[in-house]
Amino acid sequence: MSLTSTAVSYWAAEADCADIEFLEKSDFSKVWVYSIMAGLTICIVVTVPYTWCQSKRKVGIHPDASGDKDGAAVAALKSIQDGSINFEEAKSHLICSSATIFGKWQNPCCTRRSKINTVGGTGTELYFKMLTHLGFMFAYMSALTAPLCAFNLLSNFAPDTGQFLVKTSLGNLGQAVPSTILDPVLRILRVGCQGALMEDLTPYFAWCDFLATIFFLGYILHFRFSQIPRSTEQDDRETISVSDFAIVVDCLPPKIDDQRGYETLLAQLIESRVEALRARQKTPTTVASEIQEVTLVRDYGGRLRQLKWRAELLLQIEIAKAYNNDRKVDKLTAKLEKLDTKLAAALPAEQDLPVVRAFVILNSTRDVDNLLFDYRFAEYSLLRCCQSGAKCFQGKPIRVRRGPPPTDILWDNQDTTFKSRLLRKATMALVFIICLSISIASIFVVTAWARSQSDVSVSRIGAPLCDPVRPPAHDSDKYQCFEEVARNWTRSYAVNNASKDELNCWCTAQGYQKMMDDRSVWNDCQPWLESLGRSIGTQTGASVIVVLINVVCQAIFAAMSQFERHLSQSCLNSSLMMKVFLAQSINTGFVLFLVNLNIEKLNFRFIFGGPFDDLTRGWYSVVGVVILTNMLINIFVPPGTNIAKSLLTVVKRCCCSRVKHQAELLKLYTNPEFDIKQKFAQMLTVVFVTVTYSSGLPLLNVFAFFYMLCMYWADKFVLLWGSKRPPRYDSLMAKEASEACLYAVALHCVFAIAMYGQPCAFPSKAMGGQFESLAGNAAGSNARRLTLQTTWMFTALLAVLGALWVLWWVVWILGGSLGSVLKLFTDCCCASVPDADGKDAPVDVASTKEWKDAAVIIERTFPPASFSLERHPDMATTAHLIRQPFSPKGDAGLPVPEANAQGFAQALDSQP
Repeated sequence: MSLTSTAVSYWAAEADCADIEFLEKSDFSKVWVYSIMAGLTICIVVTVPYTWCQSKRKVGIHPDASGDKDGAAVAALKSIQDGSINFEEAKSHLICSSATIFGKWQNPCCTRRSKINTVGGTGTELYFKMLTHLGFMFAYMSALTAPLCAFNLLSNFAPDTGQFLVKTSLGNLGQAVPSTILDPVLRILRVGCQGALMEDLTPYFAWCDFLATIFFLGYILHFRFSQIPRSTEQDDRETISVSDFAIVVDCLPPKIDDQRGYETLLAQLIESRVEALRARQKTPTTVASEIQEVTLVRDYGGRLRQLKWRAELLLQIEIAKAYNNDRKVDKLTAKLEKLDTKLAAALPAEQDLPVVRAFVILNSTRDVDNLLFDYRFAEYSLLRCCQSGAKCFQGKPIRVRRGPPPTDILWDNQDTTFKSRLLRKATMALVFIICLSISIASIFVVTAWARSQSDVSVSRIGAPLCDPVRPPAHDSDKYQCFEEVARNWTRSYAVNNASKDELNCWCTAQGYQKMMDDRSVWNDCQPWLESLGRSIGTQTGASVIVVLINVVCQAIFAAMSQFERHLSQSCLNSSLMMKVFLAQSINTGFVLFLVNLNIEKLNFRFIFGGPFDDLTRGWYSVVGVVILTNMLINIFVPPGTNIAKSLLTVVKRCCCSRVKHQAELLKLYTNPEFDIKQKFAQMLTVVFVTVTYSSGLPLLNVFAFFYMLCMYWADKFVLLWGSKRPPRYDSLMAKEASEACLYAVALHCVFAIAMYGQPCAFPSKAMGGQFESLAGNAAGSNARRLTLQTTWMFTALLAVLGALWVLWWVVWILGGSLGSVLKLFTDCCCASVPDADGKDAPVDVASTKEWKDAAVIIERTFPPASFSLERHPDMATTAHLIRQPFSPKGDAGLPVPEANAQGFAQALDSQP
């Protein structure tokens, strides 16, 4: 490839140099060295403090006289039910219901992630661990792509609209040259008076991005398949929970002859099986084989949900009476009477209701393991029919599984049948698709309208590979701005004789920097600046509408997830997390791309009729800059909003002098929920948008790093100082979030091929050899992009990911049949009766305790130590109503303050 002397002279005059030196590369070396040093500095600044903090000795917190060592509930229920204002009880309730340990607030700056496990379980700890490690990954990815960002800033190929972020994008790479002098595809990179061909350097930039992608992929695989199982296993081994001692028994007969003795008969069966299994073991045990608790889940026919609403009505009536609001009291009383009529006509006594399943707490973890082994074949419907009579309950085969944490149970939905839940999920899947389609269409129309209202046209440089597509037939009369033509106009012609569109084109050709240097040009281009301001304002308004649509979608999806009737809190949160994540990612990161996309065969007025059929230089100044701006704002808005909500709660608490009922005061002194599902969804949205577009917008890696940093500290402050104590989340949400990140890597490969294969924005040589011959046999000119020196590695990675994705789905599809057969074979041939742990096996702390000792520890660390309906935090206001006659004058069902939570290690140490 040869450069014309005219082009070289043009670049030399632009740089104020005598000539451009193509053999000397010292200035290029300096840029590479400085970029690498900047990247290493980022890595050191991020890694060293973290490593130093991790190596510090863990300091335990020991109980003292000021702590609530007994973990007792606040003894003020009578005064609360009477409605009398008691600020001391409210403050005590605030401490007990928040994420405190021993009744003490934890310092967010000093609290380690292992302590977060104490207040929120493995799922909450994994959320903060994922934030931390993703922050590291994006910092390292920023370091690897720093050279590309540096050379982008040193170039001037993108249109000069005064937007700094455009200069950091791939669309700015290379030195601009008039197309009448040289094809812009053949332009160079220039540093000072030294130059180099673009195609000689672009493979190095592509390899830096590829290494960053491999780093990210490696971390996601490590987190999903190593860290999550290890954290879950470690948490299970080092803590004591109800799940260690509990089983859930289902497939039970709904009705038996002695229905009121159901609990006793089931307890006798379980105890007999425990005794029989103990007799088979080689190592005897001295722990009594007592059944500690049997909690039956009965079919209330949806009564629980109605009773919760009844309790809320009673509470509202009491508050209205405190304010002497007779009109509101009458209105609420009428609603209560209608609800009482509906409830009173429905069900018989609770003891006579059908049984759905049972939660059973045993006296030792060894008995739980024995029962799970004994009933291992009950997982298979066919083999369950062949269950021996000694294992059946009242002649009906049963199934035994490990019990969940009590706080993870959604009692409202326990009586929903499997078929009903399946039908609800299928219905909601269809509704989700419809709602998502409506939101996408709405944002599509709004964004397209905002683009149509812009007076600023996309400029062209006269090179087909670099310019946007020509307007369609219905817009053929629309003005097209050619920079080369406008640059030759005199100032007098542009100001006095040119039309408004021509003046705007002339101003675009001058560039924002020249306007800043020459005040006369600034004054002449005021109409263009005003049009640019209106365009930015319109796009900003469209972005606000997108945010509002996302908020509406989130509310709709929350109601949809409730309608699905999930049995556990973790499943509910996981379902909502994925719905919100998909909607936000598509609405935020991809609708804008589709609005500006031009597909000739589908070219309508608003659909796929955008100005870009390829990722050219103009795409980065129109679409890329909006994505960068949105992600820059996203660094501060979610963390700031979270902190603002916490501060608003404190402000409301300080202005509670007019409160007349204790229930209102308790509500003010109850911190908001730590909405972990929404936080996971926001994090996934940032990851997807960043990883998808980071090849051409490397600054996104920096923005993502700062987002993870800000969200980590903001959420840590909010959790420990401004949130209600969350349930003990498991690792389900972290698993699904990490699996979703794998799809982001595939999208990154697709967009990397599109961006690095664009011949104008990122010139590259072909690979040659077998790779090129394969591409030559493919149909379409775009197939050659797959085998360029800048794209072939992404093509190979995409092929590997595609193969793994197909294998994953095959395993998932066959898992219900072949997987079950393999598991059955393993259970038959490789299973053995659980016995004492080997000498080298890690000790499970729960296995060293009987239930009476474990229950005390659980009550101090993560209550409740029971599956009882009355002990569940969400049912505390309604459980007693099931056993009481309905009356508008009945108990208001006010919430009982929770007990102080303690650190697990300290609660364990405090045992005799």
